[in-house]
This record gives sequence, C-alpha cells and structure tokens, in this order.
Amino acid sequence: MLSFNDAGLAHLFIAATSCAPEARSRWLKLVAERLEAAAAPRTPAPATLRQRHHRARRQRGEIVLRVHVNETDLAAALAGSGALPAVSNDDRRRLEEAVSELLRDWCAAWR
Repeated sequence: MLSFNDAGLAHLFIAATSCAPEARSRWLKLVAERLEAAAAPRTPAPATLRQRHHRARRQRGEIVLRVHVNETDLAAALAGSGALPAVSNDDRRRLEEAVSELLRDWCAAWR
C-alpha cells in the first residue's frame, strides 16, 4: 500500500498531468509498481546478520572461541564419555553443541 503526504501527492498529480491522458493509467501503474518494489522489505545482508548475532551474544555475555582439535579424536572422546551419541559423530553441529554443553556445565560447577 502506498502512502503519501500532501506534498508528495501534489507532486504525483502534477507529474501525471504531463502524461498524455491515454497513457496516464499505464504510467501511474508503473510508478506504483516501482514505489512498492522500493518499499518492500529486503533480506538483510549476511554481514548484517552476523553482526546482529555477535551483538546478541555480547549482550548475553557469551563469546565464541576457536579451538583447534582433531575432529575424530574429539568425536571419539565425546562418544566415549556419553556426551554425544555414537550415531552423530560426523555431525559438526552436534559436536559443537556437545562441547558447548560440557563447557557450560563445567563453568556452572565452578560458580
């Protein structure tokens, strides 16, 4: 839906009078399509989403750490300790969740 203030509507009417009467309807439809397309909500850029997630984590007091470890050894250790089911050893997201949960539990134990 388009919304104009008085000045914007006046400018639109003045511009419409410069078109031939038989082409005016088509011109107004074209203008409306362009304005609606420009006003349509856009998907945020990936960098914008990363920044939003970063700020939300910072606000919650969370950080992201890089840990260099052999993936196979980590999966075997987590599966051996019962923190990770053996069927999900090859899923990195589950590995991250299991390590995060272990670290959260460890931090809670030291409070």
